[in-house]
Amino acid sequence: MHRTLLLYFIQFIINHFLSVTRFFRIKRVLLNIVDGIYIGKGSRIVGPVHIMGNLFVGENTWIGNNFRIEVHLSTKIGHKTKKIRHKK
Repeated sequence: MHRTLLLYFIQFIINHFLSVTRFFRIKRVLLNIVDGIYIGKGSRIVGPVHIMGNLFVGENTWIGNNFRIEVHLSTKIGHKTKKIRHKK
């Protein structure tokens, strides 16, 4: 329960205050606080994000806007992956 509340709080901050193509390091540091989430060095997350479950993102990876992970398993995105985004 503690992890879930912390994750929701961090996602709220990212989605409402940091949801632009800046503040990449702050978003990475905030998400890395949550147990089960690792965002690698040099990775950039635009936001907004919606994460449920465990997530590993390798180094130097670009995560575009409206990124959603809604599985209750672990998800791994490798190093130097680009253009991960939600398509409408």
